[in-house]
Amino acid sequence: MNPDFFNNIHEIIFTTNAENEEIALNEIKKLSPSAKLIKRFKKGICLVNIDESFTQFYDKLNGKNLIFIRHIFPVHSITNHHNSTDVIENFVVNEFLDSEMSDVSDKSKSFSVQCRVFSDESDLTPAEISKNISDLIISQGYTLNVSEPYQIISVLLDNSDFYIGYSLSKHNISDWNGGNIKFAKDENVISRAEFKLLEAIVSFDLKKYLKNTAVDLGASPGGFTKILCDYCDKVYAVDPAVLDERVLKNKKVIHKKMTSQQFFRENNEQFNCITNDMKMDMYDSIDIIIDSHEYLEKDGIIIMTLKLPKNNQMKKVNKGLEILNKKYTILYARQLFHNRSEITVVLTK
Repeated sequence: MNPDFFNNIHEIIFTTNAENEEIALNEIKKLSPSAKLIKRFKKGICLVNIDESFTQFYDKLNGKNLIFIRHIFPVHSITNHHNSTDVIENFVVNEFLDSEMSDVSDKSKSFSVQCRVFSDESDLTPAEISKNISDLIISQGYTLNVSEPYQIISVLLDNSDFYIGYSLSKHNISDWNGGNIKFAKDENVISRAEFKLLEAIVSFDLKKYLKNTAVDLGASPGGFTKILCDYCDKVYAVDPAVLDERVLKNKKVIHKKMTSQQFFRENNEQFNCITNDMKMDMYDSIDIIIDSHEYLEKDGIIIMTLKLPKNNQMKKVNKGLEILNKKYTILYARQLFHNRSEITVVLTK
């Protein structure tokens, strides 16, 4: 892609947990000090003007400096809202296929159209807009890939305007619409924790790290353990509480009915992956992970959730990450879609 493609883009739309909108906006301002909130479409979905180009803004990003932001997209066009699919479709397709956009609209790379509608007046649905635009682009020789697109056309429609963005999926932090990742419903789901771990694996591309032996701290009822069994050869499920029978039946699972502290006192093995989703004070959870350091293999990872306090969340999260950074390298820290009052952190030695 031409590096100058985003140089004239100074507005982004971001998505965050509604309760953490102010924290998310402050994260953007930390990267772009003159950033201004222009419009709130709904709580947690906002338009922001940044003082530098999107290229410069994106170059500042890493896996842990936009913790509370789930999704962004650069805004290329803001156009008066016409309640007609034809107007919107033609505008988007013509812009997407325009020669000026050729650096992003690569026919050899897959695309997806992601649409959100915030309008009491419009009779257009996101699905209708996305499908009609996609069909037109497919007719021009492009390949649609909704789940893993290389490039994305983003459309946000509100009561007065529609906002259109073009980007590679990597620019959007999440390649899911608004960061709202969805997994297929499964009647065998043991707990919501499964989706948290699955989302972390998909979002941070962690499959390559998961192999050999893992340990799941605070495993009950077994959601994390169940997912780890899909990737690892053996999983120690550590928890004095009862595990779901479906987990216990898995031959890969070894249930250690004890606390994490006791397990590590008795353990002389190293692990490729250590997970911790325990419902406890953030700093107590961090202490356990600090003590786990010697039991993590050199190329292993730790996947943990930090439960957020009610007050001074950003200050305490930064303090927690500072403590962890003394022992580990922090690869990622983010509040994912399936997180509630917590963030997911990925660590390595």
